[in-house]
Amino acid sequence: MLCEFACANNMVVMNTNFQHKRIHKITWLSPDQNTASLIDHIIINENKKGVIEDVKTMRGPNIDSDHFLVKAVI
Repeated sequence: MLCEFACANNMVVMNTNFQHKRIHKITWLSPDQNTASLIDHIIINENKKGVIEDVKTMRGPNIDSDHFLVKAVI
């Protein structure tokens, strides 16, 4: 559904595919800390995707969630 939405609105899905250590790519960690996944993304207009320099997770801030914040550097 996310890909369909992005395509229909001329957008691209950005994630943590930039070169980083594994801990800066994971966006979700299971409560037992055995399963990790990259399930959170940033969506941007296709004509603006060149302004994104980096995307990575921020592990420090406590947001009371099993997800990590995803930060984009523009």
